[in-house]
Amino acid sequence: MTLESIKEHQQEIRDALHKIKEAGYTHNDIHQNNIMWDPATKHPKIIDFGEARKVDEKTPLTDDGCLSKRDEDDLTRLLDLRPQIEQAPTSPTAKNDNNPGQDVSDVDRVVE
Repeated sequence: MTLESIKEHQQEIRDALHKIKEAGYTHNDIHQNNIMWDPATKHPKIIDFGEARKVDEKTPLTDDGCLSKRDEDDLTRLLDLRPQIEQAPTSPTAKNDNNPGQDVSDVDRVVE
């Protein structure tokens, strides 16, 4: 997704990160190339859970407890501080580059 598109859909991205956290995980690698646009659902999808970790009592969370501190910091850095960067490739069904056979077009299936 383009940086502009990410900014436009930041609440959906935050909601997805919150859902991941509620499932007991933190993504730990939020950047532009790990947020894909799914034209079939017209929603952003978070991919590449290679750095994901289980949330435990040692995981620093945001003040409201909704996101891991690292995911929030990564998203804030992406939205506020990075210059315009190239658009990441999109596909109707997002794929995990680290595991090309893994379909990650549905966040629910990734964190289950």
